[in-house]
Amino acid sequence: MSLMPPFTPGLTASASSSGSASAATSLGKISQQALITSAAGGTQVLAFIKFGDSAVAAAVTDTPILPGSAQILTPPSTATHFSVIAASASATTIYVTSGIGE
Repeated sequence: MSLMPPFTPGLTASASSSGSASAATSLGKISQQALITSAAGGTQVLAFIKFGDSAVAAAVTDTPILPGSAQILTPPSTATHFSVIAASASATTIYVTSGIGE
């Protein structure tokens, strides 16, 4: 049984990638959790996300995000930015919503 309240969303940021790592994108607000949502449909592909500082760059060895999925992750407490990379040359968009809860 969980002791955390339901997820309460805050600010949302997005980043797109088509085979190379996106530029580091600000989380906007440091929070305990982040809702990661991958756009669905079209040519959306597997993507990978990495949290870090303003120099963060994702690689295909980082946390995978399936197309059309949503999951809650706990970024490192020092993370201020995120980066995504698509597993192929097709473009994909990842939305990161800061918040608290599960």
